[in-house]
Amino acid sequence: FAENQKQILDRFYKYIHSDETQKVFLGRDVRDAERVDLTLFDTKPKKGRDSVILKLLHKPENVAEDIFDRVGIRFVTKTKFDCLRVAKFLRDRYILMPANLKPSRSRNTLVDPTEFSIELKKLLAQVETGKLSSSDLDQKLIAVCENSSMKLRKDVNPHSSEHYQSIHFTGRQLIKFRNPIFNDLKALKNSLQDGTVPEKMAKIIERMDLGSLPKDIRFFYPFEVQVFDEASYQESQAGTSSHSNYKKSQIQAALKRVMQHLIPRKSDATS
Repeated sequence: FAENQKQILDRFYKYIHSDETQKVFLGRDVRDAERVDLTLFDTKPKKGRDSVILKLLHKPENVAEDIFDRVGIRFVTKTKFDCLRVAKFLRDRYILMPANLKPSRSRNTLVDPTEFSIELKKLLAQVETGKLSSSDLDQKLIAVCENSSMKLRKDVNPHSSEHYQSIHFTGRQLIKFRNPIFNDLKALKNSLQDGTVPEKMAKIIERMDLGSLPKDIRFFYPFEVQVFDEASYQESQAGTSSHSNYKKSQIQAALKRVMQHLIPRKSDATS
C-alpha cells in the first residue's frame, strides 16, 4: 500500500508549492500564470479497518476490490470558479487522465456545467467586441459560479446530503514496481556458482525458470480526488452534509441489512 500511495500522490505533490507568504498553491512555480491558490491541500491516510468493514456491509454488492478511496486527495479553494480551474489544471497536466477515470464514480455537484458554458460563451463574445475587459472576465466568471448550484441525486448516493457540494473524481493509477521475488530467485541461481549450496537444494534451484516470471509488476490502483470551495468544505465538516452524518447513515443501512431479523418490528414492540 505504501508504494501504491507514493506513486499516486507524487503526481500531485509535484505541483503543490507554497509562496513567500507560506500560502499553498497548485502550479509549476510562483510565476505560473495558471496557478491556483489553495485554502487547503490534504491527503487521506490509510483507510481504517472499521471504515472498510462498514463500507463492505452497508451495500449487498460491495466487495473488497470495490473500495476506491483507500488513497484520497482533497483540494479546497476560495471560490467555486477556482475549483473548476483546479480540475482543468489536473486534466491539462495529465495528473488526472480522462481515460483512467471511473465515470460512475465521478460527479460534479458544485457548478452547473451547461449553465457555465452558456455564460462563458456570452462573456467571451463581450471580450472580443470590447464590451468587457479581460481583467474583468474572471470576476464575472466567479459571480456566475457562485450563483450556480446542483443537487446530488439520491440514487447516486443515498447517504449523502442533497446539500453536499463538490467536484469528485475516482481515478486509476498504473502502479509499476520491480518484482522482489524475481531478484531473490536470480540471487539464488547466482549462488550456485560458489559451490556452497547443498546438492539437493542446487537441483531445485537449477529447475527454476526465471523466463516465466515477470521482472516488473503492473496493475491499476484506484484513488479519489475531492475539490471544494471554502463554503462547501465547511458545510461538509460541520453542516447538514457533514461526514459524521454521512457515517451515521451508512451505519443505519448496514444495521438494517445485516441485522434486520434481530431488530424488533413496530407491531412486535406494541404487542
